[in-house]
Amino acid sequence: MSVKDALASGAKAATFYPAQAPKVSDQRLDYSEKGLKKKADDALAERQKQLLLRAQQIKAEAAQALATGAKLRPVGDKIICWRIPPPETLIVESDIAARLPLACVVVSISDRPSDSYAKAALESIAVGDRITILSQSGTELVIDGIGLVALHVYDVIVRHA
Repeated sequence: MSVKDALASGAKAATFYPAQAPKVSDQRLDYSEKGLKKKADDALAERQKQLLLRAQQIKAEAAQALATGAKLRPVGDKIICWRIPPPETLIVESDIAARLPLACVVVSISDRPSDSYAKAALESIAVGDRITILSQSGTELVIDGIGLVALHVYDVIVRHA
């Protein structure tokens, strides 16, 4: 059956409208070693910019937390810390994340320990020190919009040098 016979029998001719044509990108895909290296370098540079920006934000938050902590005096054998946010690249299952130790910066220390052990522990920690605590330790506080943690000096696992 020819096209003329098909059209005569009632079949409709397919019409092509340029607006319906699939769009073809003017950019050609470059899968050469040089092209792939350039794309990888561009992606790495963008990620480094993001990490630098995040580091600057964390430093600003830490400075604000230290300024807020200077106004506070914890009671007894307590210290007040600011939790350092975990890296964005860290992917952890939720049940494991609940048990991970957390890095903190000490923003305020009590000046009235109850016993000699607490006195020695409080003297070994200074404002601005980086410490590690268990994730369930302490009480969450929000003061001046800053998230802080008040915890007992015995809940400190490690003081980083």
